[in-house]
Amino acid sequence: MKLTTSRSATLLIRHAMIALSFLASAEIASAQTTWYVDDDGSGDPFPGISDPSNNFFSDPLEDGSAQNPFDDIWKAVAVATNGDTVLVLPSNFTGSYFLSQSLDLQNKAITIRGQGGPIATVLDGAGIPGEAGIIADSGETAATVFEGFQLRNFHRGTTIGNQGAGITILNSSPTIRDCWFESNSAYRGAAMWIFNSTSIIEDCRFVGNASTHQGGAVFTDSSAPTFSRCYFEGNTANYGGAFTNFSSSAKIVNVADCVFYGNSALFGYGGALSSHFAGGILIQRSRFISNAAPTYGGAIFIDDFGNVRDCTFNSNSSTGNHGAMTTGSTGFATVYGSTFHRNEGGACVRLAGGNLILRNSISWNNTPFEISASINVNSCDVLGGYPGIGNIDLDPLFLDPFGPDSILGTLDDDLSLFKGSPCIDSGDTTLLANGYPMDLVGNPRAVDRPGTLDTGTALVGHTTDMGAYEFQASGPASHGDPFRGKPLTKVIF
Repeated sequence: MKLTTSRSATLLIRHAMIALSFLASAEIASAQTTWYVDDDGSGDPFPGISDPSNNFFSDPLEDGSAQNPFDDIWKAVAVATNGDTVLVLPSNFTGSYFLSQSLDLQNKAITIRGQGGPIATVLDGAGIPGEAGIIADSGETAATVFEGFQLRNFHRGTTIGNQGAGITILNSSPTIRDCWFESNSAYRGAAMWIFNSTSIIEDCRFVGNASTHQGGAVFTDSSAPTFSRCYFEGNTANYGGAFTNFSSSAKIVNVADCVFYGNSALFGYGGALSSHFAGGILIQRSRFISNAAPTYGGAIFIDDFGNVRDCTFNSNSSTGNHGAMTTGSTGFATVYGSTFHRNEGGACVRLAGGNLILRNSISWNNTPFEISASINVNSCDVLGGYPGIGNIDLDPLFLDPFGPDSILGTLDDDLSLFKGSPCIDSGDTTLLANGYPMDLVGNPRAVDRPGTLDTGTALVGHTTDMGAYEFQASGPASHGDPFRGKPLTKVIF
C-alpha cells in the first residue's frame, strides 16, 4: 500500500471522499461500520499496488466494503467515524504495505486492526525516510486502538529532534496492542516516542531497534504510560539500550510482566532501561537477561524514584563494577522480592548520594561482588553475608539456573526455588502491607509451605519467600517456572 498524497492534500479531498463513499454504500456507512483495506482486493484495478492517482475518483469500485476494499489505510481512516473498525487484510501480493506518508490517527475513537496479526500485516517505512510511521498528536484517548501490525524499517534522522520513527505519541493516549516494532532507527525512541501521555501499550514486541542517543526502542517524556507483557530484545542506544524514561514532572511509568533480553547501552548507563529526573518508574514481575552497559547499570539505571518488585536479573553485565542495577547520585530505589544471579559487575550498586533499599531478595554468584556498601538490606539471602536484619548466607537452591540448554543467560534459565530452599518462608511479610500480591509468574505471595520452618517475620499472615518466586503450598516438590523458555508466548511465537 502506498500513501502518496501530502497530509494537506488529504485534508482537501477528505470531504469529497466521505460524500462519495456514503453515496456508494449507504448501508456500509451505518453506525459502527467495518471498513476494509486490502491492496490486492478483488475489485482493485491495480492489484498489489496503490491506485496510481491515489484518490477515489480513478477507482470508483473502492468503497471500503469487503467486496471492494480500499487499497490505502488512510482512506479508511479518513471516512471512519467514532466506533468504527478499520480492518487491514494481509498484503498477499507484496508481503508488506509500503507507506509513503505518515498515518495520522486523527483523534478518532476507532480501532485500526491488522487482520492477520503482526506476522501477516506488515507496515514498511522504507518509502518514507525521515518520517514517523504512525502519528497520534490530536488528543487521541484509549478509545483509539491500533493493534495487530508489524512496523519495520522506519528511519528518522540520527540527530537531535528526530524521534519516534515507528509511532509518535504527543499529548495523546491511544491504546497500542499486539504490535511488533523491528529494525527502526531514530535519535531517541526508534520504535516509539511518547510525550505527555497515559497510553496503554500491551503485548508488543520490540526487536532490533536502534537510537543514536537514548531509548533504543522506547523514549517516554513527562508521561505515565503502562507497558504490559512486552518483549524487548537486541535494541541499542548510547543510553537506555531498550527504554528511557525522562520526566520533568512527577509522573510514574508502569512496566509490568515484561522481558528485556540482550539489549545494550553502547556508550553509558542502563543496558536495558534508564529512568531520570523528577518522575519515576514502577517495574513489576519482569525479567532482565543478558543486557549490557559499559558504565552504570548493566540492566537498570535509576536516577529518580524507582520501585522494582518481583523481578529477576540474570547474566547482565557492566564494566567498572557498576552492577546489574544502579541508582545514580539523585536516585532513590526500592527493590522487593527480586533475584540477582550471575551478573558481571555486581548485583546492586548505589552511587554516591543516591539511595537503594533491598528487601526479601536474593543476590547469589554475582561477580566480582554481590552488593556495594551503604545499601539498606534486610530479609535477603546474600552470598558472603551482608549487614542487616533477617539476612542469611545460604545456597538458595535454584531449580535450574542454566536451563535445559545448559547455557547461562538465555530465556530458559529457571531461578525458581527447589523445595528445600532456605529462602522459603524466610522473608518479611510486613513489606506486603501496601500490597504486591503476586510473584514473578503470578502466584500469590505470603503462602506458607507446610513442613518448612518459618524463619522470617510474619506480622501479616504467613511469612513470604525471598526472591522473585513464591513456593506454593501444594503441588510438586519443585514447581519450576511455567514460562521458562517461552516467556510471553503470545509475543514471541
